[in-house]
Amino acid sequence: MSWQTFIAVSDTHGDQIDRDFEKYTIKWIKDHKPRHRWHLGDVFNLVPLRKNCDSSERAQGLKDDINAGLSYLRQFRPHRLTWGNHDHRLNLLAQSNKDGLEVDYARMLKGQIDKHVDKLKITSVEYDVERGWQEVAPSKRIGHGYLSSMYPAKVNCLHFGSTLTGHVHSFDYHAMDDLDRTESYTTGAGCIIKQEYNRTHRRRLKHAVGFLCGVINTKSGAWQVWQVKRDEKTKQWLDPMTI
Repeated sequence: MSWQTFIAVSDTHGDQIDRDFEKYTIKWIKDHKPRHRWHLGDVFNLVPLRKNCDSSERAQGLKDDINAGLSYLRQFRPHRLTWGNHDHRLNLLAQSNKDGLEVDYARMLKGQIDKHVDKLKITSVEYDVERGWQEVAPSKRIGHGYLSSMYPAKVNCLHFGSTLTGHVHSFDYHAMDDLDRTESYTTGAGCIIKQEYNRTHRRRLKHAVGFLCGVINTKSGAWQVWQVKRDEKTKQWLDPMTI
């Protein structure tokens, strides 16, 4: 059949995953059995590998973070995965020309993650502004996202065409007035959205826990995309598939 169902999640961030999101999405795929399951990246958080991290962040371990990220992958079992900027921190260290325990450990962890991804038969692409996209239908792409702005979906339309992305932890939509009907969506996050690091960030006011779902025509490239968002006041899920 040309029309097929899908779910797209993003930004689960390892041990920072929102447990309610985890429970809801795993139940959702069991109930609705989407034909396509996509993870748009930031499977892990990897705070100690952040550039210019402070001493307290540097002292954090990676074990819980990696285990939590792999656990969600095993449960969600995405067909496609586009690695994110947080995930890329490990790649940068593993690919370093430096010697030492840190690099050896990073390479060991990367090997373990790659084995899990291969075992789950996930098609993945690296975090790269040119190569970090997967075409899921004619002129329709999924990727992690490479921009943080007030209007990320509009910027995605201008630079990357019709896309589904994460990265910004908030929902956004924009359609171009062009012959190709270019339109882009960003999705909410699967992680805890209120944290100390973003306490004073104005954009946190837009952050939301949620994901995208819909139907896509793999021949024509047409799609219909819906938001599934948790209301932060009532903690109820606003889900067009169940309301």
